[in-house]
Amino acid sequence: MSRHPILWSLVLVSGVVAFLGLCLFFLILIANRSESFVPLIGRGAVAVVEIEGVIFSSEEVLKEIVRHEKNNNVKALVVRIESPGGAVAPSQEIFDQIKKFRKSKKVVISMGAVAASGGYYIATAADKIIASPGTITGSIGVIMESFGVQRLIDLARLESRVIKTGPYKDVGSPYREMTDAERDYLQQLINDIYAQFKQAVAEQRKIDPARVEELAQGKIYTGRQALEAGLIDGLGNL
Repeated sequence: MSRHPILWSLVLVSGVVAFLGLCLFFLILIANRSESFVPLIGRGAVAVVEIEGVIFSSEEVLKEIVRHEKNNNVKALVVRIESPGGAVAPSQEIFDQIKKFRKSKKVVISMGAVAASGGYYIATAADKIIASPGTITGSIGVIMESFGVQRLIDLARLESRVIKTGPYKDVGSPYREMTDAERDYLQQLINDIYAQFKQAVAEQRKIDPARVEELAQGKIYTGRQALEAGLIDGLGNL
């Protein structure tokens, strides 16, 4: 009978240790909810990085990819894209970082409801692209939009005054009509970006440039159509 208190004490201590260990696990899990979660024990983990919404900045995504690249436990990366596209430069930065990651580890793109324009540009950098049959994808093209309020200014009898250092410094200004020279200048600008986009698709997807020209033109496709066209590698989910 005298041993019972000692036995119960050992059981109690073991229970407390187990409880604290469980609490520590959940604290680690909660702390990692804001970023892609990678197991702390074991090797051969697959990390997940999410790209959501309009792409205005690449900073956070680049940090995540670099972190997983340096983590020896991570052997592969899944990039989940839910984006209609966005700015050119951030999309190209993420594209380049994924290509760098691929030199040492595998990358698979999982496309959600939509992965178009800059979102698809990023996707082409991976080893494999997977989409759902209804995923909106493609939109290989470049767009630049502006608006004009000069008629409202005239109606209100206001005057726009501009002091500039060159003829193109205020190109696209909404306060005056665009000249033919300015329109040609901007068209050449987006044509160059468009050529870069098409080249990336042709090289990464191994599609003949003439075929890419046909598939581009800003067209969007379902996942099933994209698979038939060679823009993705398979149908599936995350």
